[in-house]
Amino acid sequence: MSQASRGYRRLCELYRTVYARMRALNARLADPRACRALAEPLEGRVLLSAYVVNSLADTIASDGVVTLREALEASNTNTAVTADVSAGSATQADTITFDLPALQAQAGPGNPLVITLGGTELQITGDLRLTGHSGLKIDAGNSSRVFRIVNPDAAVVLESLTLVNGRVVGNSRGGGIENAGDLTLNRVWIQDCFGGGIHNQAGRLTMTYSGVLRNSGEGIRNETGAVELTNVRMEENTGTQRPSGSAIYMAGGTLVLRSTTIRNNHLGGVVSYADSVTVEDSTISESGGPGLACHGGTLTVANATILDSDDDALSLDGVSATLTDVHIRGGHDRLTIVGGQATLTRVRTGGWSTAAKWQRPSCRCSAAGGWSMRGTCSSTGCASPPTPPVA
Repeated sequence: MSQASRGYRRLCELYRTVYARMRALNARLADPRACRALAEPLEGRVLLSAYVVNSLADTIASDGVVTLREALEASNTNTAVTADVSAGSATQADTITFDLPALQAQAGPGNPLVITLGGTELQITGDLRLTGHSGLKIDAGNSSRVFRIVNPDAAVVLESLTLVNGRVVGNSRGGGIENAGDLTLNRVWIQDCFGGGIHNQAGRLTMTYSGVLRNSGEGIRNETGAVELTNVRMEENTGTQRPSGSAIYMAGGTLVLRSTTIRNNHLGGVVSYADSVTVEDSTISESGGPGLACHGGTLTVANATILDSDDDALSLDGVSATLTDVHIRGGHDRLTIVGGQATLTRVRTGGWSTAAKWQRPSCRCSAAGGWSMRGTCSSTGCASPPTPPVA
């Protein structure tokens, strides 16, 4: 048999096999019971709602565009608030993004992208991720707060936004943001707000690569929640009466600062009554009050610099503190400890004024500028007194 004949024979056998299998499948499909077996139900799914804002207006209307307020209202209420906006998801985090070309066309060539609020704050009540653009501002026009997260169970992420000219009066706080939930700010700038920048109640506030600048009142005020800042700038926050005007005021809760710069705040850098404060790889400078003042709780400072404070650079009152590689320099470069206990390792001072002092009922020892302190000082005395640095 030739090679061509053998190939033709194998082709015919393959055809007969395929034909037999197709007949068997057709017979199976003809049986209703088989059809029911093959029809497997799909698991139920609830899709999140993804909103794209394409208008700089602050309105709610069926007008063919989607505003930020419409998207937030739909996400909060899980209803279609206009013909242009679908209902939000009740089970998953909604997302809001922005149509940059559409917004630029509305703003006009060379003009900034600004959403100006009409006198009412923007509220968030559920899980949400809102991603803007580096040039996008939300301006409250000194007529309202900018954002308020009202639900303690809400997980909210705000990215790439600048919030300006928020305003609250009376006993209200947080002209930029008031937070009761789990709030993450990434590349968000809160600027020029009256009544403080951010008011964190019992919620969690996490900030990265962000800034709180030139606010009237505390930059951040925390009641009983948790605050964690990484690569954040806190600058030029002002006030007329302490604690207003400090960069960060902690009435309670916990604070973590990492790679953060706190500079030129009118009435102080950090003033804390928190349960715990951790400062790592950070700088506090040019404070118009104390650089870092802690009252009670625990304090851990590592690889930090405190410069040019108008009051005590580092003031500890009844604190259990561990200070490692801390440099205090310029201005009133004092380390003052009253009560509690402090363990010092490579704590340096240097400047024109008295460098360091401990104040205890039974312990008074001081060191001149440029000395390096190490040892433990407590209410019962110094376990090891200040000693000059080893050459």
